Amino acid sequence: MFKGIRQFFRNTSGNTALIFALGAVPLFLAAGSAIDYSRASQTQSVLQSATDAAAIAALSQDKMTNAKAEELVLAYLKANGADESIARGLSVDVKYDNDEGKVSVEVRGNVQTSMMRLAGYDQMDVRGFSEVLAGSAALDMVLVLDNTASMGREGRIDDLKAAAAELVDSIFKNTNSRNDIKIGIVPFSQYVNVGLANRNRMWLDVKADNEDTGEQWCRNELKAGVDVNSCSMVSGTWDNDGVPVSYEYPSCGDGQYETVCSPASETWNGCVGSRPGNLDTRIDSLLTRYPGLMNTWCSNPITLLSDNKSDIKNKLAAMNPSGLTYIPAGLLWGWNLLDSNEPFVVENSSKAVPKKVLLLMTDGANTMRPSAPHHVKSDDPSNADLRTDTLCENIKAAGITVYTVAFKVEEQSAIDLLEKCASDSANAFDAKNKSALIDSFKVIARSVANVHVAK
Repeated sequence: MFKGIRQFFRNTSGNTALIFALGAVPLFLAAGSAIDYSRASQTQSVLQSATDAAAIAALSQDKMTNAKAEELVLAYLKANGADESIARGLSVDVKYDNDEGKVSVEVRGNVQTSMMRLAGYDQMDVRGFSEVLAGSAALDMVLVLDNTASMGREGRIDDLKAAAAELVDSIFKNTNSRNDIKIGIVPFSQYVNVGLANRNRMWLDVKADNEDTGEQWCRNELKAGVDVNSCSMVSGTWDNDGVPVSYEYPSCGDGQYETVCSPASETWNGCVGSRPGNLDTRIDSLLTRYPGLMNTWCSNPITLLSDNKSDIKNKLAAMNPSGLTYIPAGLLWGWNLLDSNEPFVVENSSKAVPKKVLLLMTDGANTMRPSAPHHVKSDDPSNADLRTDTLCENIKAAGITVYTVAFKVEEQSAIDLLEKCASDSANAFDAKNKSALIDSFKVIARSVANVHVAK
């Protein structure tokens, strides 16, 4: 065999060896080029995935710099073993369209060649482009919002309305099928208002309104002929959920008043209290009905899950702060709104299974404790905090993602309680001012809105 090879190279007739050598060059170049192209193709695929990942990450933030996006792309390339393939020339360009909820990321780089250098090509260009849109996921989301008297301080309720309205706008961006996205609202104080229209539902126990209960309502009034202007005015203050309220009343002296009585009446304004025992941390066992509380005031009625963005925003704008704080009431009815069973059965007109999200926002600690069916004022929040904690765990166990926002909360124990309530530490926000509140709601909106790669 070796003898034949030696004879082949010694044979100069027709320059056989030279012709063979020259013919082998393009064969080697072709084989080398195929290797270079294969390596470039693999790098291109990883680069495109990195671009998609960077675009999705960019959309989840209010603003991402090119440098930050490049950092994410490089991290993705390294994690997938393609960082060394792009030795130089990597550039990243990020463009935002906040009105459309859209972001695009373009990445360019160079892959160094091996065999193709012999033909004068020392690098191959690779490019990744991704355009991502937000807001197309099926979503059921309930906003459990503090409407207590303390929200009337420092314009807090207006700050909340602005932040929540912006969240609604963000979530409804790019939604071709609006019946896939629904938002409900639970304004809460010491009680929750389930709405007068539900009065005769089987899960609710409410007395009939009665103009004369057979009992008397008595009070002291000035006698006829007494001039109130001759009386001295007395000033005082009382605490309304941490808000000092000033008032004045006339003091006219002994003998100037008389007791006046009239028939006591009962009216239901939509407020419900707690069921006994541990039923105030559960939403099953509806044979034990929710108690309707007579002559009790509470926040505006709840808004059932709806895909009507205008109506949702109008309900947010109508919120009015009053009353004390009992967080478990808000959590319980937020959970009820997200549950597919009674008391609120909402038809799912879409085939998609919605993601279920509850957002709890409050500006303070519990100031009420349960005394079923009522909630009474208390300086010790431990009982109410325990119920808050139990409800949060039960809600999360039901497959619901929980976000919490503490707004200007001063009590560290309340901040800790809200952080524990959230599904993850990243889902808990401590907003110290209006700007931070709006930013928190923005982050939550981007987090719950589905993103999809459009290009």
